[in-house]
Amino acid sequence: MIENSSYVTPSVGDLSAWASAYGQSFPVLADGDMGVTSGFIWADGATSFGLPSKHLIGPNMEVLAINEWSIPSSLIEAHLPY
Repeated sequence: MIENSSYVTPSVGDLSAWASAYGQSFPVLADGDMGVTSGFIWADGATSFGLPSKHLIGPNMEVLAINEWSIPSSLIEAHLPY
């Protein structure tokens, strides 16, 4: 999440509220300066991207899914450490 509704870097509370509101059970990243996001937005060769976008980044920072609205829980679970 790049910014909250006040246009500032989101707090942990903002991230939790967003995940809860949209029924998401995965961790949500606060990325106010787009330092992480900018490294992945063109990973698929696209020349542009839209927000919101959802990428799945693996434990070794490998891109597992790019700009997918619905990432299958089986793909997420396959990469969890337990």
